[in-house]
Amino acid sequence: MIRWPLVLAGAAACHVADTPPVDTPTSDAADPAPHVRALAPRELRYALEDLSGVALGALAFPEATRAGGFDNQDAATPVSDALVDDLDRAAETAALGWADALLGPVEVVQVDERVAPHGCAIEDVARPDDPAWLLWLRRGVDVAVHAPTDGTYVVEVPLAARISQQQAGFLTASVTVDGDVSGRVGLDALGTTVSLLLTVPLTAGRHIVTLLNANGLSPDADMDQFLRGPCQEAAAIRVDAVSLYGPVSPAWSCPTEARGDAPCVRAPLEALAHRAWRRPVDDDARERLTSLLSAGWLAGPSFATGLAVAGQAVLLSPELLLVPPSGTDDAPDASAVATRMALATWSSVPDDALLACAERGALLTDDPTCGLHAQLDRLLADPRATRMAEGLAHQWLGVERLDASTLPGEVPVAAMIEETVGAVQRALDDDRPLRDLVADTATVVRPELADWYAIRTAADGGVDLGATGRAGVLTHASVLTATSSGSRASAVRRAAWVREALRCDPPEPPPPGVPALDATVDPREALAAHTANPACSGCHATLDPLGLALDGFDAYGRSVAHPPSTAALPDGTVLPDAASLAAWVLSDDRMARCLVSRIGAWTLGTPVDPDAPAVTRWLTAVGDGGWRDVVHAVVDDPMFRGGPR
Repeated sequence: MIRWPLVLAGAAACHVADTPPVDTPTSDAADPAPHVRALAPRELRYALEDLSGVALGALAFPEATRAGGFDNQDAATPVSDALVDDLDRAAETAALGWADALLGPVEVVQVDERVAPHGCAIEDVARPDDPAWLLWLRRGVDVAVHAPTDGTYVVEVPLAARISQQQAGFLTASVTVDGDVSGRVGLDALGTTVSLLLTVPLTAGRHIVTLLNANGLSPDADMDQFLRGPCQEAAAIRVDAVSLYGPVSPAWSCPTEARGDAPCVRAPLEALAHRAWRRPVDDDARERLTSLLSAGWLAGPSFATGLAVAGQAVLLSPELLLVPPSGTDDAPDASAVATRMALATWSSVPDDALLACAERGALLTDDPTCGLHAQLDRLLADPRATRMAEGLAHQWLGVERLDASTLPGEVPVAAMIEETVGAVQRALDDDRPLRDLVADTATVVRPELADWYAIRTAADGGVDLGATGRAGVLTHASVLTATSSGSRASAVRRAAWVREALRCDPPEPPPPGVPALDATVDPREALAAHTANPACSGCHATLDPLGLALDGFDAYGRSVAHPPSTAALPDGTVLPDAASLAAWVLSDDRMARCLVSRIGAWTLGTPVDPDAPAVTRWLTAVGDGGWRDVVHAVVDDPMFRGGPR
């Protein structure tokens, strides 16, 4: 394959210079405005997989940067050299797989027969600089190919002429398959290769491709009367091999006979570009695609190679990598809105249906099929929407911190993560109330996690854990393990997680020189000694009671016998256990504002402060609704279409 290290050279310059770096949600409570951004490495992987149908799990992408806790934010997605290099490799793999899926397996049959004209010997016709196989197709050459199954196949025959200017137009090659389907192509005097593609239905088994000179000359005709020269100057046609592709994908729509420059040959490449670039392919782009296909075809051994090279260039375009703003409130860009909808729900590019709605002008309407909310519901109902749940669970709720390689082998890490991702997925699927994140004690767990929790579940893994002292995501084993310190539960880390994830109020970092907690004594005693330090007591007074309320669970999320906590918050509130902590989290609207701002930031692709006016608008729009209603409120907001209201 041809590598394209400079294709994205302009992309780095397109990274948003007008967007300042952001590490946390904005604190001025102003409405954010989405800016141009690049796809995050995770989004690039999903986009390439969806466009090509090729799984890229084994290919590495650089570590994603974050803004406001998420990797899909406009301030978190710079275009680095490492990203360009990894994208080059991934695009090559994806393009090869895409071309293979389109054309199917290929059988290449080398042509090993040379035929000289009447009255000439091969050694008289051939020249020292001629390729290995030189054919006078006037006599006919049969090549046997084998179709593995019944289906539609493409026969590729690359032909080149050895011909003088005076003999231009003299040679016309004919190709037949089983004597029924035929194609003809005239060969010029320039010696360039012309590929003839025949699309034919074949039954499983052996078939004969016949190569002929189509000029109507008899096999024994004296060529001198036509060539007016010696054998060494005779016109000739070169055919190195015949390729049989297939069965081909239904996306291949060429008629029986097509030359390599036919529009139908380019059609799959245009379809790929249309989806990757999220816009119709105009005449300029069509000309570039034709040039790419031709260049790749000439540089490689087959049509499939040329198609893959051109596909790789499409996938390396800045038009795939960069996400523009969605226009303005007065002049929204429907295709850009479609792109941001797909990124929010699928972490990928739009499909053909969503693009069609945008391009026909129906997306930003109330059309019952193509309208904004109809399409958003379709995206959220698609299996690819699990990527939204995974992203929120991993990046917002922090289960990505779990690393099986650093934990004891018996810890069911995958089942822990699945429980939390599943909770977020059900909240979106069922439009559950916001408070259910910590208020709902019902969950679904795998058998290995049920054993870990020492509980019995229904056949589908469903169970209500209220009687066990658990309280929603607060007591998921994934969260409790991710906020532990090695093999010891950490009240401080758990409290910091409650403040940051559920209230968007992360504690200040500890001052320099503060000693670590003594790991040899009881955690409560260690915390008491630690908070005796005046430099620490102010912060720990608001942290320790939250973390100690979760002392009924060990470092890996299992229930353990432990006396109720008696630690009090500065206002005197005592939180003896997880249930009381859940009630405290739900006692005001802070969790709702935090949750809505997190969903809003993910959906918009830009950090959102929980006190921003937009959050108030979204909460008002949602009313007694749930998670899915929040996504609808964000997408329906003028901000999603280009800027703050």
